[in-house]
Amino acid sequence: MTILYYAPGGGLGHLSRALKVMRYIGASGIVVTSPLTLTPPLPDHIQHLPIEDNCTDLGSLAGWLTKVLRNYAVSSLIVDSFPAGIMGELGHISLPANRVYVSRLLNWQVYQRGINAIPSYRQTWYCEWPAEDQEFALAHLTGVRYWLPLLGTPPEASTAVTEPGVLIIHSDIGELAELMPSNTDIPITLITAPLTDIEQQRLQQQWPQVTLKHQFPAYAIGWQYQQLRCAGGFNLVSEYLQHPGVKFTPLARTLDLQQLRLSRGIRGMLPPSGMPLLAAGQQSEHDK
Repeated sequence: MTILYYAPGGGLGHLSRALKVMRYIGASGIVVTSPLTLTPPLPDHIQHLPIEDNCTDLGSLAGWLTKVLRNYAVSSLIVDSFPAGIMGELGHISLPANRVYVSRLLNWQVYQRGINAIPSYRQTWYCEWPAEDQEFALAHLTGVRYWLPLLGTPPEASTAVTEPGVLIIHSDIGELAELMPSNTDIPITLITAPLTDIEQQRLQQQWPQVTLKHQFPAYAIGWQYQQLRCAGGFNLVSEYLQHPGVKFTPLARTLDLQQLRLSRGIRGMLPPSGMPLLAAGQQSEHDK
C-alpha cells in the first residue's frame, strides 16, 4: 500500500510539515511538493517527487497527478492545506477512496476563487483551527475529525543549550531585511533553504555579519538560541510559539493569514472541546 502526501506550495514549509506529519503517524511513502531549487536530504523512508515544471495550469497538473497516482499504485492520499489542490486539480480527477485532509488556516476568500469542486474526505486532521468561512465551506466534506497535535513544547531546562545572539529561520533571503534585529552587532545565524553559489555570494555581500547554517527541517534548533526571529507561517509559529525569546513578523501571503494566526496565539493551536487527538504512530488508523 502506497501513501502519497500531496503538499504543493512554494518554499520548504509544505515539505517540512509533510515530514513532521509522516513521522507523527509512523508512515513511509511519497511526498509531492512544488518544484524546489535544491532539495535537502530526506529520510530514507521518504521519496520526494516534485511537480514537473511544465504543470502550469489546471489541465496539465491534473494530468500529471493522475499518472502519478496510477504509476505508484497510490492507495492512501493525504492532502496538505489545500482541499481541492493548489489549482483545484483534485476536484477534476479520480482519487483513492482513502483520503485524509490536513487542515490549517487558509485565506479562504482568495483560495475559493476558481475552485469548482472539492472532494470529500474520510478523515480530517486539524493542526490549526480554520477561520469561520473555511470551516463553513468544508464542514460537510471533512469526514471523521481528529486533532493533529503539532504544537512545539520547550525542552526541559536541564537539557536546553543556550546560544548567544539571534537565530533567523526563513526560506526566502529576499525577505531577510524584514526579520533582521535592530542591533546587527550581535551574532546572527540564519537557517534558510539550500542556496546556490550565486545566492550565497549575494547573501555574504549584503549581510556579511550573518552566519549561514544548514539544517532541515529547522525544528528543535530554535530552542537552543536566546533570541529567535521567524515569519508568521504555520510551521514555525506552531513549533516556537512558546519560545520566550521569539519574535514573529507576519508577512503578506496570498493564501495564508499570518496576522490572524499571530493574533490568536496559542488558542488557534489547541483542539476544540471534545475533538479526539490523532494517535501517534498509528499509520493504520487512517487506512480504515
